[in-house]
Amino acid sequence: MFNSMNSTLTVYFFSNSMKKFSTVYMPILFFWMVEWVLLLLYIQSLFRDLKRQDATKFDLDK
Repeated sequence: MFNSMNSTLTVYFFSNSMKKFSTVYMPILFFWMVEWVLLLLYIQSLFRDLKRQDATKFDLDK
């Protein structure tokens, strides 16, 4: 375990070439934050739509 501490972790990130994890950490973090913001906006819009619907909107007796 301690023999590999000096080696760098390399990953593929949108390319065929290997890059150090430390160089792709910030773009990964940025994309992760954008994904969560979009997910939260989508959930908020679903809740807004639920509040807007009337209980009698699909009432067939009228």
